[in-house]
Amino acid sequence: MAEFLTTRETVAKIEDIIRNAQSTLVLISPYWQLSENWFVRISDAAKRNTPVTILIGKDSKPECVGNLLLLKNIAIKHLKNLHAKCYFNQDSMVISSMNMYEFSEKNREMGIYIRRDTDKQLFEVAKKEAEHFFQHATPLSSLQSEDSINFTAKIPSIGMYVKKDGVCIRCSNNLKYNPEKPLCTNCYNAWSKWKDGLYPEKYCHSCGKKADTSIAYPECYSCYKSNSKMIAG
Repeated sequence: MAEFLTTRETVAKIEDIIRNAQSTLVLISPYWQLSENWFVRISDAAKRNTPVTILIGKDSKPECVGNLLLLKNIAIKHLKNLHAKCYFNQDSMVISSMNMYEFSEKNREMGIYIRRDTDKQLFEVAKKEAEHFFQHATPLSSLQSEDSINFTAKIPSIGMYVKKDGVCIRCSNNLKYNPEKPLCTNCYNAWSKWKDGLYPEKYCHSCGKKADTSIAYPECYSCYKSNSKMIAG
């Protein structure tokens, strides 16, 4: 029988689905900005040779998608009018209001948990609808430059940056605004020794204020939301 989930229970069940994925892992969410925990969980699934299939919408954070594309065993598609959120492996599924978005974990969410062994018909109907989404989605193409941080997905309406000024997220020196390159040359050279996209930095690339940032997430939440709206038009 399907089980109702609170916010905390939804987070826990999605994590369990990712952690216990063996033969398949499907993650459907229009908005993507992963917490470090979920990124590590998805990475671990890919390293186990579990096929990971992801469906995103137009407002996903491109740096995060780029990091996912660096992993093996992951296929990502884009569906422009996606609004559904559904996460499942070979055994269980969560249908929820929660996006794969770091700040969603702090929102008030709810969901439904479905097990294949006890709700097979419901599970299969939902799975079939998810497959229908993928049939009408577009595979993401990607660009790879000399720097792995430039390995980002081409998502409609994202890619043209309207701001001109930014700061280095490590030392706060001024530089051209570009979330794909939020470090100055000196700081990038230091970072490139380890190339950890989630290594904690000190400043927001956009507003220059102190913030918990990283190569993967170079802007504070307020700036990210504001700049996303300007880019999308």
